[in-house]
Amino acid sequence: MNDSEIHFVTHNLMIQRNRKLVSSLSKKYRVGYIKSLFKYNQNRLLKTDMVSIFRLCELGLKSLITDTPILLDVLAGVFFPSHLKNYVLDYATPYALELDWLGYHTLSKIVAKQEQCLVKNAVSVLVPNELLEKHARSMGATNVTIVPNYPNYYFRSTTAQKDFRKSVEIPDNSKVAVFTAAGRLEEIYGLTLLLQSWKIVEENHDDSILVIVGPKPDSDVPKSKIISRAKDMQIRNLRVTGWVSNEQLPNWVNIADVCLAPRTVGFPVEWYNDKDSTKLSEYAALAKPIVATGYSFSDQYLLVDQSPEAFADGIMKAFEGRIGTSKPHYWEDTEPLLLKSIEHSLLKSY
Repeated sequence: MNDSEIHFVTHNLMIQRNRKLVSSLSKKYRVGYIKSLFKYNQNRLLKTDMVSIFRLCELGLKSLITDTPILLDVLAGVFFPSHLKNYVLDYATPYALELDWLGYHTLSKIVAKQEQCLVKNAVSVLVPNELLEKHARSMGATNVTIVPNYPNYYFRSTTAQKDFRKSVEIPDNSKVAVFTAAGRLEEIYGLTLLLQSWKIVEENHDDSILVIVGPKPDSDVPKSKIISRAKDMQIRNLRVTGWVSNEQLPNWVNIADVCLAPRTVGFPVEWYNDKDSTKLSEYAALAKPIVATGYSFSDQYLLVDQSPEAFADGIMKAFEGRIGTSKPHYWEDTEPLLLKSIEHSLLKSY
């Protein structure tokens, strides 16, 4: 391991992209980081704590005194002084737009003011796709590297599809659609559209089953409410697993004949595709056919209009074998580019 040090300052280390960044950086640098700057309380209000803020200030002060390079994201960057120069910015999502959509209007305004300054003054900017690369350059970034949110190589099924279906009591001759769900199912991930579409699908395919893998226990719509809503809609063929381990997730994805990626109508579309979406890239890691709505175009999935009829039609096309499979990509494929970009950028900053 290199003796060089880098500070990774993020609003939430539990995000998969951030954990992978720390893992990759640790192969070449000693990495200092905070675990989480922002959390949700029981009322789903955004909050922070003094320990995280103290750690953030400690890293920031140390970086300024020792000139230690920093990799930070936009939300964490809001707390840093405007004259900070020796940093690489991970611009993984247009935070100001998302925060405004999610209802954090005051924080959104603060972030929006800082976002352009942070992008423009960064030594280098990391983005997950070409859409955000173009956006970052429009804000003044001159050195931008695309680092997609692909899963690790180990995201692979450990049990054959037929055997795993048998173990979870799903008939082998069923047509199975899989939707992986963590949280923000109404805010972002189109649960209502999904259920409305599925009602149409099962009226035309009696042997079909929708498997919702998740959600988290603290999701905005927990497992019990999903089941209750489906019952009210007289949806018959639905399985909701509840939260599953990262080790078991690939096995659940692998039972699918098609994987689904809806987004809530009105959520910004123009910045998102398979390269920034963990969900989509995990489906692709298992080479599954994918039907998506509410994203930008990609050749990795069938993109349809955001209506129950269009989404249902896409699902049925997949069941009938009329859409192609996706192509697997992995984090490790772009890790050398990530490390080279950071090293080159930090050398240029001196």
